[in-house]
Amino acid sequence: MNQNQNTITWEDLLDHSDEKSCYLIINDIVYDTTELLALQSNYREFLLKSIGLINTEEQVKQFDENLFLSLKQQNKIVGKIEKKPQSEYFKSKVRFLKAEFQEFSLEEVQKHNKMQDLWVVLDSNVYDLTEYQFIHPGRPDSIHPYAGKDATEKFNSINKHTEGARKFRENYKIGTLKR
Repeated sequence: MNQNQNTITWEDLLDHSDEKSCYLIINDIVYDTTELLALQSNYREFLLKSIGLINTEEQVKQFDENLFLSLKQQNKIVGKIEKKPQSEYFKSKVRFLKAEFQEFSLEEVQKHNKMQDLWVVLDSNVYDLTEYQFIHPGRPDSIHPYAGKDATEKFNSINKHTEGARKFRENYKIGTLKR
């Protein structure tokens, strides 16, 4: 790799995290996978779920060895990912981007039923409320009984949950409930 290679920041990566422009990190090297994504629809889920993750060559080869070989052969390197840790802003944006295609079974949601790891289901969407519980106007005690459960009925029955509250909860969406 060229020593003058671009350094790609985590925030830069957010601009390349969809079907129009999609980057993949393998061993700290950032590859442009946009063309491959357009050609191979079966790559979509893997590539979009990989946003913000540093994959190993082995992980990519396990998914599809042709993907890794194509990236190498076509020299799709755009740079190296920066060495600094991901910001909280980046993590929240990635969670939001991934929520579109992450699916969880009710059994998986039920495992996240503790104060330190608290998920709930609302209207067939899954939310990680681990951090939010501490800033919720009703305090954590109003959320704890619903940890790992479907809280749709209770949420909808509370008149204080305005349209604004419904929009705000989307900041914590991590996926949808599998049918």
